[in-house]
Amino acid sequence: LKVKVKGLDPDDTYSLLVDFVTVARHRWRFQASTGKWSEAAEPDKGTEETVYIHPDSPNTGAYWMSKEITFAKLKLTNKVNSDGHVMLHSFMKYQPQFHVIKMHPPPLQPTILKTQIFPETAFFATTTYQNEKMKILKKKNNPFAK
Repeated sequence: LKVKVKGLDPDDTYSLLVDFVTVARHRWRFQASTGKWSEAAEPDKGTEETVYIHPDSPNTGAYWMSKEITFAKLKLTNKVNSDGHVMLHSFMKYQPQFHVIKMHPPPLQPTILKTQIFPETAFFATTTYQNEKMKILKKKNNPFAK
């Protein structure tokens, strides 16, 4: 995920974050015969949304507007307590949301200045691939793949 931020006050302080919200409150399953996803069971408990704060946060508006911002260090996992990785539940559909948070001096609380959703980035979290070509692609592009 890469974003370009503009319109911030160069001297104010902001944090950038991404969260992953569930699109529906049920699990999904892939029907190989039709090539489509369909509703399945109720989700596991604990399907709360997960937040990833950009490692350069907080920073000035001038900093955020000076370059394209990448979330390349963001790692997704299905394991609990995964050392800072964002935990998602398998077979749930997620929608990433990008937030710009304006930071205020204490005792004031931070405020959400802007939330941006990119509908084309919604995805199903899976742990296995049924398609052999996908398995090969995963192993080729993911050094942690088995």
